[in-house]
Amino acid sequence: MRGQTATAVAGELAAQFAAWPEAASQVGLLDQDGKGRIDVVVDSPVKDVFRVIRLRADGSLGVEVFAADAATAAAYGETTRRLEEATLRRSARRLEDVLVTAGGTRVVWETAESRRTLGRLRAGEFAEAAKAESGARALEFENLRGETVRVLELLTPTATGLDWRRVVVVAAPGIPEQWEETTLRLKPVSYWRTDAELTIARETRSAAGAAGQRAVTGPVTFSA
Repeated sequence: MRGQTATAVAGELAAQFAAWPEAASQVGLLDQDGKGRIDVVVDSPVKDVFRVIRLRADGSLGVEVFAADAATAAAYGETTRRLEEATLRRSARRLEDVLVTAGGTRVVWETAESRRTLGRLRAGEFAEAAKAESGARALEFENLRGETVRVLELLTPTATGLDWRRVVVVAAPGIPEQWEETTLRLKPVSYWRTDAELTIARETRSAAGAAGQRAVTGPVTFSA
């Protein structure tokens, strides 16, 4: 991935992923220097677009997006990439945390409005997404560690923008379920700028549903 154009990288990744829509359920892992450590996680959130989450030298995570051409790249906007990178950094995410929710995603159910609004969010059209009706979808899959992951995603318009809420439940045999609720409050200020407010709540729950201690981080504010 070094010394190549974005188009060339996109072409190499496309050759290793299946054709769409199967590519949406695949994950690529890269050991950059052959040291037996994963340095990069790759997925395909949009047809012919590849998102590369890279571990940088300072320990933070960077997000890069590679597309076959300019028209395809518009489906996953630069503002969206910046917002996602800022969210990963503000929440102190590690590559190990990204791997927890990496796997063959299966949509259990979703509303039509959820599908349209997510498309606008990925394209960076936050003001248009904020005008939509509320949407929701549920996902269920097995991650790379063999754990069952359930995700509930809610998109709710507000007076100033949109709330993007995700509840992720990771279940493994013999240990309490790990619950994480992330709320990203988006406030489009202009075509070029979106303010964001991030809140993360974590807790464990027993198989019977009893909640343990709840830890809340945020709200943390930033702009993209």
